[in-house]
Amino acid sequence: MTQHQALPEEPFGQTPDGRTAWAFTLANDRLRVRITDYGGRMVSIEAPDRHGTIGHVLLGFDDA
Repeated sequence: MTQHQALPEEPFGQTPDGRTAWAFTLANDRLRVRITDYGGRMVSIEAPDRHGTIGHVLLGFDDA
């Protein structure tokens, strides 16, 4: 049987009705993706370029 780990989570902001929106991080040895529970939105994708330098590759969320 496979062991599952909890996803790292952090507060992301407030919904219009005052509830806390959370961001969850999915990662492996090369990629890291942050997704919110507010509409399942991806707010960050970090991936290496051909030289191995990690960079943000998702358009529209420069400050995430």
